[in-house]
Formats: sequence, structure tokens, C-alpha cells
Amino acid sequence: MNHTPIHRPATSTLKGSAIRLSISVLAAVLTAIAMPASAGGAVDTQTSAGSTAKVRWVGVFTGRQINGVPVYRLPAVTVMADRKLELTKMEREERMLRAHQSRSKAAARRPV
Repeated sequence: MNHTPIHRPATSTLKGSAIRLSISVLAAVLTAIAMPASAGGAVDTQTSAGSTAKVRWVGVFTGRQINGVPVYRLPAVTVMADRKLELTKMEREERMLRAHQSRSKAAARRPV
């Protein structure tokens, strides 16, 4: 086997920098969009009865800081799920994973 190093042109480095810059800008924009909703604005929530209620999402400062960042206590979130549906999803994901693993093993056993 010939082990020659791969030389990448300077353009690939520029493309990587452009991609990282684009991702950073996208993250900043998404953070800016999400901030008003999490900074104390009223949010519409759907209750189990189907009516819409206004809930004020406000974080309460705990007086603690971790790594120089203030820690806030947020209101509780109620999560409702159908256990039967979740079990069905988990079983389907496990079947798909087993099928993928068996295909990978079969492909690895094939002679080249």
C-alpha cells in the first residue's frame, strides 16, 4: 500500500471557514428569535380541554452563578404522552436498528 499524504487545496479551507461562519450566524439568528419567547413574553398554551390559555414564562434568578452565568428557575412543564404509542415507537426503532446491524454484518462478511 502506498501511504501518500493527501494535500488539500486552500479553497477547501476557505469553504470550511465559510461553513463555520454560516453556522455561527444561523445560531445567532435562531437565538435572537427565541429570546423574546423565553425572556418573559406571554405564550399561548393548549390545555387538555382544547382552550388556549396565556401563560407568562418568566425565569426567577436563584442567586447562584455557574461558570459566571446566572442560574434561573423556570416554571414547570407538564408532559403528556400515550404509553402505548411510545412503546410502539420504541419497538419500531429497535427493529430498524437490528435490521441495519444485520445488513452491516452481512456486508462485512461478503468477500471482496
